[in-house]
Formats: sequence, structure tokens, C-alpha cells
Amino acid sequence: MAVNPQVMQLIFSMQHGEQILRLPVRLTPKPSLMAVSILTSTCALVLSLVYKVVVRPLQKWHGRRALRDAQQSAREALQEDHNKARLLQMLLQPKADAVRAEEEGKSQGLVILSARYGCLGLDSGISSEGTAMWMDVTIPCQVFVEASVLHLPQGTKARLDGFCATDPLGDHQPALWVQYRHGGVQGELQVDDEEAVRIP
Repeated sequence: MAVNPQVMQLIFSMQHGEQILRLPVRLTPKPSLMAVSILTSTCALVLSLVYKVVVRPLQKWHGRRALRDAQQSAREALQEDHNKARLLQMLLQPKADAVRAEEEGKSQGLVILSARYGCLGLDSGISSEGTAMWMDVTIPCQVFVEASVLHLPQGTKARLDGFCATDPLGDHQPALWVQYRHGGVQGELQVDDEEAVRIP
């Protein structure tokens, strides 16, 4: 928006890409400093109003949309990781069965009864957005049993075969919970993601 004091025109300008729209409004044939001052103040007021009523809400809307898109992309990537982990677990199933059978045949064998990895505080395992927040990792945990001992190194478990991250936004601290039977005695263990695991 601009004021031309020679002919007392108020010029509205709008630009979209390379296109510019100019709308001149002739106000009075006689120039006046007071009129110029009033028009200048009016222009500033109109611009401020347009920013508050139009531009600012649009910016907020675009910001919210960008956040929603980022969250959706993170959920889709997480779902793909879950699918890959489940597929790998299917491939590990025969080895897990063999290890379980071997451990059940020992007097002090270690059998993994159940194991979960992720945000264990959510009983349903599903977030409000429908995203799985923990996954069953019984199969890979049984595969990792060697000589009747389950040992997982320090560091995030999401990198292990058959595991994957479970929180798309990283808002929750993942953990690993394992229910097991060792030498006929049942027990369970829960550790934070970065902690090393050794059972028994």
C-alpha cells in the first residue's frame, strides 16, 4: 500500500509469485499535508489489521499443518520399521524354537516366556493416534540366549535384530521387560533402554 501526494491516490498492491495487482484509489484533487498524514496513518493501521486478521492466522495454520505432516511422516516411518521387525521375527522363529527346545531340556535352562520393548506404561500398547507404542520381542530375546544366559549390550535396543523404535516423536522413554523361567523358577526383569541386560 502506498500514498501518492501529487494526485492524492491510495494505491493497494498485492503480489502472488510474479504477478502484481495494483489498485489506485483517487481521494481528492487537492493535495493536503494533513490528508497525507491521515492516509499514511490509515495505511499503517490497515496493514497492521491485515497482518493480525489474515497473515498471522495463515502462518499459524501453516505451522500446525507442517507439524501434523511431520508427525504423520514419523508415524508412517515407524510403521514401516515395525513391519520390517515383524518380518525379521518371522525369519528368526525357527531359530528361537530350536533355542527354546534346547534350553527346556536343561535343568538350568533359560526360557523367555514373554518380552516387550517400548513405552511400557501404555497397557494397550496403542497411543491416542493409533500408533503401536510397544512391541513383542519374545522371539529375538529367546534367540539371543546363549549357554542359558540372556545378555544384551548397553545402548538402545531398537538397533537389535527383531527390535525397532516405538515412539515416533520421541516423547517417551522406552524400556525392556522380560518374563522368563530359569531352572524351573519364574522371574521378570525391566530395564531402561540404554541399560545392559543379563539374565540370570
